[in-house]
Amino acid sequence: MNSPNDSELKRKLQQLDEQINSQVAPKVKKEVSGLFQNLPENIKTWYRELPSSGKLVVIGFGVIAAFSGLSLVLKLVSTLLSLLFIGGGLYLVYKVFLKEKPSQD
Repeated sequence: MNSPNDSELKRKLQQLDEQINSQVAPKVKKEVSGLFQNLPENIKTWYRELPSSGKLVVIGFGVIAAFSGLSLVLKLVSTLLSLLFIGGGLYLVYKVFLKEKPSQD
């Protein structure tokens, strides 16, 4: 089934793949790192160029997003505390009422 041509084709394909990766990957990595490296400065520049009404809208959305995130965290903590109390209550019910008492003979 595996003829010499198949193994030779696989080897050539692997060589082409390595050649493409060696030529393209460094360029892509450089462009992506440059894009994210200057991201804070790009955001500051973008914000400074906004008109006053645009700045107010961005600040408004930021405040809404911050309160939404805070609300989410508080709901998560509340849920975890509720589960903790329910679990503790169920454990106490189990210990007091359902667990078999050792027989004293």
